[in-house]
Amino acid sequence: MKNLELWKKVDETPIEYTKKVTSRGGFTAINATFQIKQATELWGPYGSNWGVKKLDWEYLQDNGKIVEVCLNAIFYYPNGEFEISSCMVYKAGDDHRKKLLTDLTTKSLSKLGFAADVFMGLYDDNKYIDELKKKQVANNTPYKTDAEFAVIIEWVKKAPLETNARIGVTLEKAKLTDAQKKQLEALRIVTGAPEPTKPV
Repeated sequence: MKNLELWKKVDETPIEYTKKVTSRGGFTAINATFQIKQATELWGPYGSNWGVKKLDWEYLQDNGKIVEVCLNAIFYYPNGEFEISSCMVYKAGDDHRKKLLTDLTTKSLSKLGFAADVFMGLYDDNKYIDELKKKQVANNTPYKTDAEFAVIIEWVKKAPLETNARIGVTLEKAKLTDAQKKQLEALRIVTGAPEPTKPV
């Protein structure tokens, strides 16, 4: 559907840009800078065709002391704009303005479909995570950073032996560092996966 074109472009969140948080009952946190990068790729630099405007800071008091601070603003993007707000407990020196602006921006992007898989609870489903890891391998993602590569290493360790040969072939085509190639070679020995043949 045309109305979901943007949503489908940004609803899937790479595992390496998420983090499990144990506080507040546990949840999956999303790297805010990654979301901003996604929006920049689609619409240009922050503040040009998209961003936050008309910021209104509200400080709520109890017996003369500030206890909560809220940010009310307008989020705008190429196809429209909408009102949005975010609040947090006030603590002096806690850089609350920066945190609230970041939170409000990511919340705004989520309403357009950014990281929808996290907000829809799909990251609580192990099967979804496994499929996402397989898709990253199949798409020949260049795992340049240790964090990105570690995600695949962990999956390869748990993968059935009969699939490790295909995984090895795919990873050989990825842009790995020399250290990562050595790690992959050592992993093949442990898992029993054969040396990859010519990439297919």
